[in-house]
Amino acid sequence: MSSTGAYARAIEQLSRVIDYDPDNARLYVNRGGLYLGNRQINEALADYNRSISLDPASSLAFAGRGQTYLQMADYEHAIEDFNEAVKLYPGNARAFLARGTAYSNTREYDRAIEDVDRSITLDPPCTAGYRARAYIYGMKGDRDRANADYDQAIKLDPNPGTATAFSRRASAYQGKRDYDHAMADFAQALKLEPNNASVLNNRCLLRAVLGQYESALTDCNEALRIKPGEASILDSRGVAHLKKGALEQAIEDYDAALQIDAKMAVALYGRAIAKRRKGDAVGGEADIAMALAIKPNVADEMAARYGIK
Repeated sequence: MSSTGAYARAIEQLSRVIDYDPDNARLYVNRGGLYLGNRQINEALADYNRSISLDPASSLAFAGRGQTYLQMADYEHAIEDFNEAVKLYPGNARAFLARGTAYSNTREYDRAIEDVDRSITLDPPCTAGYRARAYIYGMKGDRDRANADYDQAIKLDPNPGTATAFSRRASAYQGKRDYDHAMADFAQALKLEPNNASVLNNRCLLRAVLGQYESALTDCNEALRIKPGEASILDSRGVAHLKKGALEQAIEDYDAALQIDAKMAVALYGRAIAKRRKGDAVGGEADIAMALAIKPNVADEMAARYGIK
C-alpha cells in the first residue's frame, strides 16, 4: 500500500472513532497530524482549530496548527502558535524545533539557533535538531559548526534512511573545498535515496567543477529523467557543458532553463559566457546586463563556485 493509501485508511478509521467521541480534543490532534502527513492542509487546519476550541490549553494542538501554517509558508501565524505551544508546555522540544525552522525561513538565524539549542537540550537524542541547526549554520556561512552538527546527527543515526544529513554535509564540505569528503557524502546520500534528483544535481555540479564532465552529465541526465523540465537541473547541465567546452549544448540547456524561469540570473550569466566564447559579443553583453540587473553579485558567485568568468 502506498503511503497515501495508508494515511487514507488511518484517517478513515480515526474518523469513525471521532464519530463516537466528537468532543475529544486529542482525537482531532491525532487526525490533524494524519491529514498533515497526507498534505491535506485545509483538513489538518480544521482539525487543529476544532481541537483548540475544545481544549485551549493543548500545547500539542497549537504546535500542530503551527506546523500546518509552516507548511503553508505562513510564518507569522506559525510562530504565534509555536509561542503559545511553548508557553503552555515549556518542555515541548518539537515546538522549539519547529519555531526555529520558522525563524530560519524568515532569516532570523540567531533566534532560530536559540530555539534549536533549546530543542536539543530538551531532547538530546533527536537527530532532527542537529540537522536543523547544521542547516542554519550553513545558511550563516559557518561551515565548521554546520559540519560538526551533521557529524553528530550521523553519529546518532548512522543509517537514517534519508539522504538529508549526508547531502547537506556534502554541500558544507564542498563549500570548504573538501571535495573528497563531499563526494563520499553524496555517494552515501544516493545509496540511501538513488532517485534523489537534488543530490544528483548537486553531484553533477561538483563533478563539473572537478573536470569530471562525462560523469557530471550522467548525473544531470539522470536527475532530469527523474524530474523532467527542472530549471535548476538544466542550468547545472549547462554548467557542465560550458566547462567541457560544448558551447552549443550549454546554450541549449540555458535556453531551456530560461524558458522555465526567465529571471534565473546564473543561467543568464552562463549563457552570456557561452555566447562570448562563440564570438557573439553583443548577445553575451546583453545577457550579462540582464543577469547583473537581477543579481548584482552573480559574476562573483559563478567565478567562486564554478570557475566560470
